Amino acid sequence: NIPLCTNECCEMYVNHVTLQDLIKYQNIEYELIHGYYYNENRDTRCQEVIQYLFDKRKEFKAQKNPVEQIFKLVMNSVYGKTIMKPINTKTKIINKSKFDKFEAKNYNHIVSVDEIQNGNAFQVKTIESLIKDYNLAQFGSIILSMSKRIMSEVFCLAEDLNHTIYYTDTDSGHFRECEINELAVEFKNKYGRELIGTELGQFHCDFENIENDASMPVSIKSLFLEKKSYIDMLQDDK
Repeated sequence: NIPLCTNECCEMYVNHVTLQDLIKYQNIEYELIHGYYYNENRDTRCQEVIQYLFDKRKEFKAQKNPVEQIFKLVMNSVYGKTIMKPINTKTKIINKSKFDKFEAKNYNHIVSVDEIQNGNAFQVKTIESLIKDYNLAQFGSIILSMSKRIMSEVFCLAEDLNHTIYYTDTDSGHFRECEINELAVEFKNKYGRELIGTELGQFHCDFENIENDASMPVSIKSLFLEKKSYIDMLQDDK
């Protein structure tokens, strides 16, 4: 439980990336109680896979091929798949003619049986063994922490520059247009990378051109109701 006052002591479960960022951005002092330590090299092949998926999506997006959305979903699901909770039950559809045989073999594991209306089958929920359950929680944890780091690099720098950030989300923020250039320059000076762009780890305007020869639209008025519930009034040079 993290107290309201962050100057008070509290217990937190973090990986090394989050710990480094807490020290860098929050100036925390800490005492390591216990944890897991990995003493062998990291397997970084996932980076090659993600880069391949990213490049293919970019290629299809340029072609206005809707299959790019499939590549986006695949990339997004990598993180979630690595930290899945144990699956305790499984639902199967069993034909009525085969149900007696199925029940005789699995009666110990059946949780519920529901007859499918206007059909000749049962929907059966069974208990799943946890012996074969497997995830990569340590891997998913690093993905989440690195995504937070990417955002912290931008948001904390903007705060240091006294820039205005109207709203932030998982991977985006509403910034003042007149402050973007200064933010990009200072980001390059501090991290040695380009902030604005369409490559992995870079940021770009989410608003799309209505007409090809129009300027990039900007929001001239925004209403923020709550998390992920907002609307922007856009305007371009036309």
